[in-house]
Amino acid sequence: MHHFQLHGKIYVVYNDFRILIIMTDKVGYVSLHNGGGFVVKMEFKYTTDNVNWKTSNKTGDITLGKTKKVDPGDLGVPNGSIIILKAIVVAGKDNEAQQQFIYEKGNSQTAAYTITGTTLSNTLGLIGIQQQVAH
Repeated sequence: MHHFQLHGKIYVVYNDFRILIIMTDKVGYVSLHNGGGFVVKMEFKYTTDNVNWKTSNKTGDITLGKTKKVDPGDLGVPNGSIIILKAIVVAGKDNEAQQQFIYEKGNSQTAAYTITGTTLSNTLGLIGIQQQVAH
């Protein structure tokens, strides 16, 4: 048995079978930049047991051109939960992120997202993981 890592994923080869283990990044914050012609709020789907998904509280309004950075714990997400960002588009179509992260309170990394488009046709995308630099 041997393993190798490629693009943040660990591949394990055992008896000629290749098994993919996807590593989930830990973040302490999530940010959302509103580049769309609408008002949006953030909330999270989260699970602590990988079975039952719950919904967090929502942030306040994020207007066009603004970015909001939030600690999911401030919206009721328990430390250690698996989280998925949900963008709640006011008077429009909500959008759910394709990525899952592990929420770790105190972690300085931020999963940064942007949302663009219109109320009924919008796109939510991960910009990347941003590391806070200490000064």
